[in-house]
Amino acid sequence: MNLSLTKNKNIFLFFLTLACVSGIGKFFIASLLCFIIYYYKNKNEFLEDLSSLKIYKSSFLFMILFLITLFISGLFVESDTWLKLVRNNLQRMLPFFFVILGLNGKGLFNEKIKYILLGCCVSIFIICVPVLDKILIDGLYRPYSILGSPNILGGSLILVFPLIVSFILLINENKMIFVFSIISICVLLITLLLIKSRGSWLGLGAMFALIPFVLYKINTITLKKLILIELLLCLLAVASYLYFYNDLHRSYDFERPALREIAWQMFLANPIGGVGAGNFISTYVNENYVSPLVNSKHILVHPHNIYFNYLSEHGIFGFSGFIALIIFQLKVLWYSIIKRQNVLSIAMFLAIIGMLVHGWFDVCFSARYYAMTYWLLWGIVCYYILIKNNKF
Repeated sequence: MNLSLTKNKNIFLFFLTLACVSGIGKFFIASLLCFIIYYYKNKNEFLEDLSSLKIYKSSFLFMILFLITLFISGLFVESDTWLKLVRNNLQRMLPFFFVILGLNGKGLFNEKIKYILLGCCVSIFIICVPVLDKILIDGLYRPYSILGSPNILGGSLILVFPLIVSFILLINENKMIFVFSIISICVLLITLLLIKSRGSWLGLGAMFALIPFVLYKINTITLKKLILIELLLCLLAVASYLYFYNDLHRSYDFERPALREIAWQMFLANPIGGVGAGNFISTYVNENYVSPLVNSKHILVHPHNIYFNYLSEHGIFGFSGFIALIIFQLKVLWYSIIKRQNVLSIAMFLAIIGMLVHGWFDVCFSARYYAMTYWLLWGIVCYYILIKNNKF
């Protein structure tokens, strides 16, 4: 393993990954210092790396489109929170640019991936061990983590899980990193089970259900095996539902359908720009929306659904920008999977599917460090696709 602040960007990639996935902003300072030191000693390379970003113009276009739609939706509401929203989303996209700069230049891709993988695994311990301590030692039920609620933690875990697996497959010759990564995955899965995040469970299940289909499309398994595996997965899903029945059904489950109905009514009343960023709770409490949640101790500040959240708060403009972005990314990944059997593309495709399924139960994409991790991973996969000559 090669560590040199002036000769490679490995430490920068480690701290950048650690900052995004762990949700500890102080690590960004360390990563920025490493970034500055490297390019101070390699000034000519900085301009070359910046110029290479133009090959990602398609991704930039849809990222800008997403920001523009949020900006336009804000023009139709009186609140000024939309300016902060656009700024925040732009900031959360920055790991996309920085990780590409870190992967560019000298050094093998697999060598750099080691440090990204280590950053992910160390982050898993940072965010999961305190939660496991609260559950197993203190006996708390669904405690909060560094990242926030159990739902956001669960969403973050299923987002990084397939990418960690794909990183292991790329660098499996290093036994120590392999063992550490496997232990990290075990900690991740145990945490995911104990925090009882139903949306995350369903998202993870959707990813596993999709794997055989992807393998069939790249001619790795036959149609007969695909059907057999899917039947077995269905039986496992039914058994899991029966076993975890009490955990899957809670006394306050009426809230989620009520929230979605309220959000839909808000959208119908404000179809173009919505009610404004962060205005969901003030709108349904203070205006003409009858809600059983107003007197509930579980009162929620958003629809707990990413689709209804964009519709209610950002209208058709914000919703369309989000959907266009996701469709573009899935299309790029699917093309890479079919044409190149790209392992990172498969992992990111599964991660996005997991996010979309989990998005029916929460709004993780709107959470700061979740979004930063998302854009970090997207940058890594984009880079890998392009160096494999599968340009888009």
